[in-house]
Amino acid sequence: MFDEILDVLALFVGGRNGSQNNIVRFGLAAMFWGPLFAMAWTRRQTASRRRERLLVVGFSLGLARECFMLAVALANRLELADPGHLHVVFPPLEHALSLAAVVVVAAAFWNFLLPTDKSAWRFLRGSLLAVTICYLATFWWWAQFIIQHPELSFGKTWCDVAFRVTGCCLLVVPISVLWRKTSGWLRNAICLALSCFLLSQFLKLVDIALEEQFKTAFSPIRHAFEIFAIPIFAYVYVRERSEERYKLELESRRLERQMLHEQKLNSLGVLSGGIAHDFNNILTVILGFASVARVGLPPDHNASSCLDEIESAGQRAARLTKQMLAYAGKGGLVQSQIDLSDLVTDMTALLRAAVPKKIEFETEIESNPPVIVGDVSQIEQVVLNLVTNASESIGDSAGSIRLKVSCRYWDADHLARSQSLDAGPMHGPKAGNYVAIEVRDNGCGMDDETAVRLFEPFYTTKFTGRGLGLAAVLGIVRQHGGALLLDTRQGLGSRFRVLFPTMEDASPTDNESSVSDFDDNHIADWLPDASEPRGYRVLVVDDEPQLLSQASKLLRSVGFDVVTAGDGREAIATFVRLPEFFDCVVLDMTMPVMDGRQTLDVIRAIRRDSCVLLTSGYSEQSLVGELIDGKRTQFIQKPYESVDFVARVVSLCKRNKRTNDVLQNSLSL
Repeated sequence: MFDEILDVLALFVGGRNGSQNNIVRFGLAAMFWGPLFAMAWTRRQTASRRRERLLVVGFSLGLARECFMLAVALANRLELADPGHLHVVFPPLEHALSLAAVVVVAAAFWNFLLPTDKSAWRFLRGSLLAVTICYLATFWWWAQFIIQHPELSFGKTWCDVAFRVTGCCLLVVPISVLWRKTSGWLRNAICLALSCFLLSQFLKLVDIALEEQFKTAFSPIRHAFEIFAIPIFAYVYVRERSEERYKLELESRRLERQMLHEQKLNSLGVLSGGIAHDFNNILTVILGFASVARVGLPPDHNASSCLDEIESAGQRAARLTKQMLAYAGKGGLVQSQIDLSDLVTDMTALLRAAVPKKIEFETEIESNPPVIVGDVSQIEQVVLNLVTNASESIGDSAGSIRLKVSCRYWDADHLARSQSLDAGPMHGPKAGNYVAIEVRDNGCGMDDETAVRLFEPFYTTKFTGRGLGLAAVLGIVRQHGGALLLDTRQGLGSRFRVLFPTMEDASPTDNESSVSDFDDNHIADWLPDASEPRGYRVLVVDDEPQLLSQASKLLRSVGFDVVTAGDGREAIATFVRLPEFFDCVVLDMTMPVMDGRQTLDVIRAIRRDSCVLLTSGYSEQSLVGELIDGKRTQFIQKPYESVDFVARVVSLCKRNKRTNDVLQNSLSL
């Protein structure tokens, strides 16, 4: 039975004894090496160019070896050359080409699997040097020896022994390295192919050691291993190439989807930015006329409470539009001094409504903690996200959520724990006093793996479509220079602590101090005395008739002389006639025909020291940040509070000393 199997195998690998049928073996091997060489040649300019070039060399050496030996077999068959001379010349070249092809291919896949490991190149250089030495030694010494001593069997086997021992020693290296340092089907297939070559070399040594007693048995098996290894390389190469092409297609589709998604977000950003800008104009009209209606109204009047509600609702809507502008990339996240106790207290009703009734919601708020500097809407988002996350972790079961606000000193060791939650370097919070917002629940908790990934964008253990979630919380905490600590155990619940650094020795800015001098209920107190000039002169420019009417009425109500213009061209025509007349120009930045920036340039060209208050529904950072000098050019974002608007106009008019001098000279005449 075994002999029958060997006979069938011998039909494909060159016979059981001698080289009478080697044409089949060499032709079959050439059929495998040829397509591999062609594929590697077409891919030599790809991203993995170094590996492809090595494979081109390796596959070409394998193909050359089979072509040489096929030519020798044909010459023997057709008796075109002396078999003795062919036996002397070609065996060293055959073994050298075969072993060189295998080590080059092994080095190529070694470098592919371990691209940062430089050992592959050292192995390649050392292997090629060993093959070269073997070839020179056998071709020079072995050829002369067997010609002089044809009767010695050792002379006939010396070439085989030299190359087979060298091959076994060399092939063990990549097999052992790849098996230890890599994994996966690619590693397994490459090691299998190299092991086939190694077994072929080893079986030849066994054959020689046994003085070729089992040559008829070992020859077909040994040749089968050699031929079988080549299709394995072909399978690895073709499959890897197919997977790479598939990955490229997936990446192309992903990039296309990402581009479409970004275009969608950009479109939504433009849409939301435009809506927020127009909505800000409407809110400016509402809040402005509410302030005008309050002028002269007694504080105890019945309408005062209604105006309070209108202004409160308008301010909440204004905060919403600022977030819309921030999403659109056209809004600045305005920082202010915040008392976290007051902020959380104001949110308590909203938070209780967001928590199911079966979950007990408790608060423990420290009174009068140190103030922090931050964005109110962002911190509200942090609190709401944490409470919502705690509620979802409890689910439909009964449980409890505890919200606590406290202040204490945190050392560097405790703050360092926050870095373990960060995927990147956190701009290290330093030891000091922090106001902490703590949210504790007795829900399902998390294991270590979930806790590590919890702050990754779009990662969730619940239903999808929740946005950035806790990733947004971590981003907001980073922006505020704080820290985020998590304590959790699966089945026992979680505790989040968000730490915000306190503001030591906080002092109000110039704009804040100027606003604090005003009281919205006593705007009329700013009417000029009869002994003063007839009032500051202000040019108000806006393309919205309602905004123009609101601003002019508000300024006139406190004693300003107001001239209005409906667009930039009309404003320039008015300003150029009396450039010294106006103490201040209130200029809208977003207008058709001639926008605020162009109008400002012309005004500055006509009168260099003119004072200008820029207004827009967009933020200062996204629109006119580089134009603001804080002295003669200031900015106020719509919707603005009437108190702030009047304060800024008064401040700019007072800076206009040149106009005041002109007015005094005219009065003296």
